[in-house]
Amino acid sequence: MTTAAWPSSWRRTPPCALQVVDACVIALAERLDVREVAALDRRDFLVVAPRHLPKGERLTLLPAD
Repeated sequence: MTTAAWPSSWRRTPPCALQVVDACVIALAERLDVREVAALDRRDFLVVAPRHLPKGERLTLLPAD
């Protein structure tokens, strides 16, 4: 299946669309009460505030800069 056969909504992605894998990592972090995760794409993790952390805190991303 080529991308031309996909519905048009699948072919365009908003600039800040949460990726499925990133959403799963955040959901697992909430469920397992994890505060640090390893990630290469940092953007999504800086936007989303997990429910298990105090207000305003974000997950710590590894490797740290």
